[in-house]
Amino acid sequence: MLQFIPAFSISLLALGTQHSGDADGDGKEELAIGAPFENIESRGADDAGVVHILYGASTGLTASGNQLWSQDSSGVTGTPEDGDNFGHALAWGDFNGDGYDDLAIGAPGENTLAGAVHVLYGSSDGLTATGSDLWMQGSGGLLGSAESWDLFGYALAAGDVNEDGYQDLVIGVPGQDVSGFEDAGAVHVILGSSGGLDDFGNWIYNLDSPLVEGSPDDYQQFGYCLAMGDFDANGQMDVAVGVPGYTVGGDADAGAVSVLMFGSGDLWPLWTQDRGTVLDSAEPGDQFGLALAVGDFNSDGYPDLAVGVPREDYGGDVDAGAVHAIFGSADGLSDAGNEFWTQDSYGISDSTEAGDLFGYALASGQFDYDAYFDLAVGVPNEDYAGFADAGVVHIINGDSGGLTSAGAQFWHQNSSGIVDSVEAGDKFGGALVTGQFDGGAGYADLAIGVYGETVGGDAGAGGVHVLMGSSLSGLTATGDKLWTQDTTGVLGSSEPGDYFGYSLPK
Repeated sequence: MLQFIPAFSISLLALGTQHSGDADGDGKEELAIGAPFENIESRGADDAGVVHILYGASTGLTASGNQLWSQDSSGVTGTPEDGDNFGHALAWGDFNGDGYDDLAIGAPGENTLAGAVHVLYGSSDGLTATGSDLWMQGSGGLLGSAESWDLFGYALAAGDVNEDGYQDLVIGVPGQDVSGFEDAGAVHVILGSSGGLDDFGNWIYNLDSPLVEGSPDDYQQFGYCLAMGDFDANGQMDVAVGVPGYTVGGDADAGAVSVLMFGSGDLWPLWTQDRGTVLDSAEPGDQFGLALAVGDFNSDGYPDLAVGVPREDYGGDVDAGAVHAIFGSADGLSDAGNEFWTQDSYGISDSTEAGDLFGYALASGQFDYDAYFDLAVGVPNEDYAGFADAGVVHIINGDSGGLTSAGAQFWHQNSSGIVDSVEAGDKFGGALVTGQFDGGAGYADLAIGVYGETVGGDAGAGGVHVLMGSSLSGLTATGDKLWTQDTTGVLGSSEPGDYFGYSLPK
């Protein structure tokens, strides 16, 4: 992303937030939508997976020129097979520095769950398979070796970790065995170059790496999720790594977040609910670090980290969920002024209930025209209007003091202006990503995955809503559209269990 995008998106890249990409360089961002459980019937491959691309336009997303990608697409290396889950993870990044964004696509089920990552490159005509990459551990100069259940490509993120002007690809491998410990997990970094991603400079990190605080153990799942942000503003992007299976003080699956601080010679920190003055405390099964998002919530120039703890028990409600906000500084993330949010927090609509999973999905963006990043929190298992697991999304606004409930928004499929209505099992808010789909300067739009949506009688076919940002009030449902594989002009068709919208880019 260089000369072809507005200054607003450049600021987002510098701060490392999840965001959509501009594949054709027209200043309007595209939305990539994963349907990783789509069957490729022509190949007899169940759960092979596909990825849809909706292109941005002055009026927002459009079906015009939309693309449907799979391992059966011309020019894409590989063959669709049962359980590949192509599209399980997505990440945009300009890996060759040509001003067009490229798309990394995880297929963690490839080769008996060893996993693979495809990369499609952007051009003036949008995404193309010309020169596309296929990455697997131990292949073509990539470190490591492919083994069953590694889940290489389960999570993806992109950012410039070595300050050379090219974005690099970070790949989560949460099933990787490390030093004899099963599913301890690892992270690969593949560096960008003028020719695209280059295996000449690739690295592997895990909890047994010299600079990384902590130690490996069984089932930690280091690399389960990823987020990028230059937390100390030294010019090199850092990587926040979710480790939801980490044991803290004897509490199994309490969870942790490891922060790989590129350019820092200090020990790379491991954050838990028992670190320093972090609010609350580690408990068994919390899964701190199951979701991550980065944004400068207090507009001090240092990105901050939001950490989802969707299985946090709160107020006697099992798995009600919570979100922590940890703020950046010249020394990186700091526990000073950290925040703890639940659905019982002052000013937040609704209340905690068992099984809600508040914080299961997170995204950040400037939804209005102020200087502060706001936080979107997905609660896909929220029961609403009598419908189980219908799902809701909260918007918690940024402010000079951090996040604030002042002006907070509460969205669901019964909200005024939202197309469709609440139904059981919709999972509204199961995936989130921000983007500037109309190219408007100054505020972000929010795409909301509703992967359990029933379409034309097909349960779990899935859909995606898009709420547009506005200069004063933040997100608005004006012009909302429910995108599905049955939307006029969209390639493919809805089928039961496709889970269109299960994954959105990071």
